[in-house]
Amino acid sequence: MLCDLVVGFQHQLLGPASPQVSLDTYGHVPQLAILIELVFALVCIHFFLRSEARRGRGLTRGRRIALYAVFAGGILAWLPATSMSLREVLAQIGIAA
Repeated sequence: MLCDLVVGFQHQLLGPASPQVSLDTYGHVPQLAILIELVFALVCIHFFLRSEARRGRGLTRGRRIALYAVFAGGILAWLPATSMSLREVLAQIGIAA
């Protein structure tokens, strides 16, 4: 939720007449929003891995790499959509017409 307040689109939590909550970074500076999401995810993964290691349940090197790759790759996959519509992105890779 904290990350969403910084990078998410504006929300009106209590209905249309309530104040807008969020910095709307996606609406104003989408590349920065993606970068913030990436850093936030990497920090969360780091703390998760550290916590698991302290409990004696450390992940193998391959699983750690996979965890970082899935989250970082998933976030970075949206980077092209910050400068063109998702339809244009999909058309460039041959998924949509």
